[in-house]
Amino acid sequence: DPIVETITYGGATNVTLNDASRYWWFFTREGISRVSLNVGNSGENGQANVLINHSNHNELSVTLTAPDGTQTAMTRTSVAGTAGQYAATTKGTSGTYTLTVVDRSPGNRGSLNYFAVSQDQVQ
Repeated sequence: DPIVETITYGGATNVTLNDASRYWWFFTREGISRVSLNVGNSGENGQANVLINHSNHNELSVTLTAPDGTQTAMTRTSVAGTAGQYAATTKGTSGTYTLTVVDRSPGNRGSLNYFAVSQDQVQ
């Protein structure tokens, strides 16, 4: 009989996120950071999880792009101090997932501390 196991791709990271910047006195350029993660096999019940440290999570938008190009806004599930957790459901597709974090306001830089996709796979 086949055995189904939950497999996690990715994990702990230490990526400094780009901060928004101000030029001239009235323009703000968003800080955009992208991190890719390769998922080697297809599965079911996929879940993406992210942990970001930032002093103001309301400045951030976090989006997951699946291998087929589908974009999903990740949901902020909790914030404790500067640590914010984000999650999204995936289709369990193999290929490259891209996490995009946009910082819309200058003055504080954050870091990506965890990025993983977990899914059930037949072993």
